[in-house]
Amino acid sequence: MKKQIIYIVLISYFIFSCNNMSNNMIYKRKIETKNNYKYKRGKLIKCLFLGCLCYGATMISYANSALKNISDNKFESLDNDYNIYSQSDYIEEVLSKYNNTIIKDRSDLHQVINNFKFKVGCEIGTWKGYFADAILQNWNGTLYMIDPYMHLDDWNMAFNKDNNTMNSIFNETKIFMKNKFGDRALFIRKNSIYAYNLFEDNYFDWLFIDGDHSFKGIFADLVNYYSKAKYLICGHDYLNMKQGGYDDFEVKKVVDGFARAKNLTIYNYGDKVWCFAK
Repeated sequence: MKKQIIYIVLISYFIFSCNNMSNNMIYKRKIETKNNYKYKRGKLIKCLFLGCLCYGATMISYANSALKNISDNKFESLDNDYNIYSQSDYIEEVLSKYNNTIIKDRSDLHQVINNFKFKVGCEIGTWKGYFADAILQNWNGTLYMIDPYMHLDDWNMAFNKDNNTMNSIFNETKIFMKNKFGDRALFIRKNSIYAYNLFEDNYFDWLFIDGDHSFKGIFADLVNYYSKAKYLICGHDYLNMKQGGYDDFEVKKVVDGFARAKNLTIYNYGDKVWCFAK
């Protein structure tokens, strides 16, 4: 439809221009002498024909170039009027193509992400950087990694080590990631419940939640970061599990309830990975 409209506009403009040129020529011819009229008339008609032909060819070439740019821009930008990625149904279509046999592990998630021209992502809960390393090896964007890397008194989980251990893990992970990926790997050493205020809404193209797996933890991350992700939200450990001495994993319960409230479709892949499009 867009192509037809552009061609109609260009053809109309072409006809209008030719008509004006013809009228100007006729007006000038009226003041010429009779003896010179036939000769100059033929010459003017030839010039008019060649000029209109060149002009028309130029306009058609321009139209084709404009249409190609419009088509390319669908894939080159996430922020223009022709952006197909702003449509959740397109992302849903991509998500539905994958299953547990393709996404066997969370590190395989780059196969989904690379369907889009995502530039900025975020991981909540980085730990030793296994997921971040795998993603950045296979995706050319920038990844923010949010993790406090400190002992939290109100976090009853096995990963809640003492501060010395946390500092060592942070330093080793940061050195490794920075040496390998440079400025594409950005660390935010804060608890996610405080870090979300650092970012405007829709700042991230996609988000991966793998931090606090307790009910209050996953609920807080979904509520706080839902508006920060523009297109896609995924996470790890899509299950409910008794921990025996630690807070229960209640990721599935919270994600399911959140998705129902927002009328979202959850896609579940291998390695307990879950995703939904906004």
